[in-house]
Amino acid sequence: MKTFDITYKTFDPTGNRTMLVTSPVERDDQAKAAGGILDRDRSLEQVAFVEGEGGSRRLQMMGGEFCGNATMSFASMLAAESGVDSLDTEVEVSGCDGKVPVHVEKDGEGWLGKVTMPLPNESKVKNFGRYKLPIVRFDGITHTIVTERLPKPLAEMLIREWANKIRVDAFGILLMNEDYTEMTPIVYVKSTDTVVKESSCASGTAAVGAYLAMERKEPVSLTIRQPGGELTVEADVADGKVTKLILGGHVTCVDEGQFEVEEKVFHLKHD
Repeated sequence: MKTFDITYKTFDPTGNRTMLVTSPVERDDQAKAAGGILDRDRSLEQVAFVEGEGGSRRLQMMGGEFCGNATMSFASMLAAESGVDSLDTEVEVSGCDGKVPVHVEKDGEGWLGKVTMPLPNESKVKNFGRYKLPIVRFDGITHTIVTERLPKPLAEMLIREWANKIRVDAFGILLMNEDYTEMTPIVYVKSTDTVVKESSCASGTAAVGAYLAMERKEPVSLTIRQPGGELTVEADVADGKVTKLILGGHVTCVDEGQFEVEEKVFHLKHD
């Protein structure tokens, strides 16, 4: 059984508790290390790994997806290390081609962040049994938006099946109210075989903004309440396509330290 020496900082971006592992973990071992970390600390919703050194550091999510909350957390960490009260930077993150612009500024004990989200590859309607739902695909994750009745326990049961139906490795079911102001996100990551009812979901918030901008054929500015708090999204649209997505939220560093963890190996049955 392989063990890992983990050095970390844990952030709370709108309740979406995220551990950034700052000690080196080989890419092939990251899912195993993340599994062990999530078993050890059940308060975490996701794990990300800081790769490289100095100014060339990048962020790799545990499932290879893109995450706006983790990106704002990473920028907050960089700003704190630099001793500045605000930071405009571009960072490299898994699930996204090119660097991602992100801005953070000090706000009490935490940081207010805005991140320019990757644009969706497509938005279309998909049949999931009796449910006919819009899906929004990004490079690293795909979300479906549900405004009709779907109980949370049933969504958690169906999410692996639906992810495999559309052949994606990271998938979110976004349980929305009819006016798109409240959301409960449920996210499945295949590499760690985890299903999490997240406190907030940045890419899910962006998916809702993108979908509504395309449906309404006009810019959208939303504040969406989620179990952990509020996230904002601004979406611009032209010729039926989203041209800009900006997500905003609050980030606080809540813990840091070191520990040793054993790997957790997953034997996935959902292919």
